[in-house]
Amino acid sequence: MIGIHLKSCGQNDLADDGKCAWDDGIRSGLDREWHDWKDPKKTCMVPDSFPSKRNNDVGARAEEVVYNLLWQLGTQNSEPMFVVHSYVFSEHIPGYGRKRSWVMGESDFVIIHREHGPVFIQVKATVTGDKYKEAEDQLHKDKLSLEKFLQKLEDEQKISKRQVTELFKNFPAFVAMPNCPRGVKSICGKANVLCQEDCSSLEAFDKWWNENIRKAEHPKVTQSIFEYLVMRFVGSVMSSQCLPSGSSIDETYQFLKFNTREQLKVLLDSSPEKWIVGPAGSGKTSLLLEKVTKLAWKILVNSLNEKILVVCYNKPLSLMIREVFENELKHMLQGEELSSVVDVKTFDKLLKDICGSFNVADGEKGVMKAVKKLEEKTFSERACYEHIFVDEGQDLYGAQWQSLLTMLHRGSSNDAAAEDDDFDPRYFWVFYDSNQHLHLSKEKISPIQEASKTVQDSTKS
Repeated sequence: MIGIHLKSCGQNDLADDGKCAWDDGIRSGLDREWHDWKDPKKTCMVPDSFPSKRNNDVGARAEEVVYNLLWQLGTQNSEPMFVVHSYVFSEHIPGYGRKRSWVMGESDFVIIHREHGPVFIQVKATVTGDKYKEAEDQLHKDKLSLEKFLQKLEDEQKISKRQVTELFKNFPAFVAMPNCPRGVKSICGKANVLCQEDCSSLEAFDKWWNENIRKAEHPKVTQSIFEYLVMRFVGSVMSSQCLPSGSSIDETYQFLKFNTREQLKVLLDSSPEKWIVGPAGSGKTSLLLEKVTKLAWKILVNSLNEKILVVCYNKPLSLMIREVFENELKHMLQGEELSSVVDVKTFDKLLKDICGSFNVADGEKGVMKAVKKLEEKTFSERACYEHIFVDEGQDLYGAQWQSLLTMLHRGSSNDAAAEDDDFDPRYFWVFYDSNQHLHLSKEKISPIQEASKTVQDSTKS
């Protein structure tokens, strides 16, 4: 389906070189998570609970309303479907008219129904219907992305041209506006809108579903097409490239990491501040890479004036992280330096940049010196990063580094911005392992922070 080779993160034994097709890796991951994914008898939500969001995020609240309705409807009616929330995509479509011919977007909900096929829903929190055109544009991108995928299957002779044509006869794409009453002038006559009345209760939503999905004309969804769609939308969102332990020996193959449901929740989480604990090898760095890559992608696509700082202790790790970002974002940077959007630094380098010089022997004293240097500056002079991510936070000196990084963080100073559907929080995330410490100190990460999200190892079945 995707046609590239990879290595699995975990081999069965020493004789297993881990080489396989990407499709095989996705199928294997789906088999582990959902044994009946080829013929589901119920509704499977991906992720299986709504990700944590900011309390004042009206856009997220509107999406949560739709998420809960889909889950309740699916559970009540035993709908055989997968519901994928927040599917991010980028497709190279020559001739589309965009720079570098890349079509990029985020589908709020993609439904893969065994009987009715794919259904796309874009959610807007508007009360006036003024964002209908914006949602329609996003649905058009959804359609282009799906069309590109199906054409690829057609080129590989896995489905016929007739099947592709049939799937697009009545493309099921809808705009959900849980806060917008049906009588609003801007959406009058729009047949593909779920209004406030349709989202007011499970009974109302079931009525809408019955009229627009259950009774609507749908092309026949063959078993193979259903499996390809699940692999595309569910498998892709659950999987990502990971850091291969043998990459210094053999870099010929890409590596696939099939995220656990817990890890997927972390990736989709939009809590501004999060402390994530996990043991060595649990995939913390891989999650950080994927989270930052997607955030940088949004910044570049929307031409936002935002910058990300990624801090780690280990210099070889910082070089590897920078290389990953450069490779993942090269099509978007268009000749710009990576540092224009993502700054990757070791903690020692950060202290040196602030103080002018730094010796490892200075340790916590060097951190305190840097804090004092920053205190001498105004907020606008020192707070130069909208987002900060820390890898292996337990390796940084003492506890004052938290204060130092907070001073560099611009933060979400305007809560009103959260009223925008597409507004992203300004992240301050720390990944750490409380069982490892390179530097002993009287001050440790607080017990409250220790109680944060735990990341499980995705290589375990």
